[in-house]
Amino acid sequence: MGISYTPVEDLQTTFAFQRVLGGEKNSFRFGLEYNLLKTLTVRSGIQINPNRFGFGIAYRLSNKLQNLELSYSLLTHPVLSQSNILSVKVNFNE
Repeated sequence: MGISYTPVEDLQTTFAFQRVLGGEKNSFRFGLEYNLLKTLTVRSGIQINPNRFGFGIAYRLSNKLQNLELSYSLLTHPVLSQSNILSVKVNFNE
């Protein structure tokens, strides 16, 4: 179960509570996404049980032919090493 709230135009917050059916462990997640500029977005989040932290940035390039987004994110894990993710997104609808 989760809820998302936008207190101001460029800031989106997300709260989520998760419990696996038949399980006894609960997980709580909280995240923020803030548009610093029209082309730059910062994302951050935490998770409790297991404890994890994530951070990311996204940069959008745009022209008449395509929309292109480059993003980087970092995600920690309580047992495994941290994950670094670099992605490229192309949107053909705009």
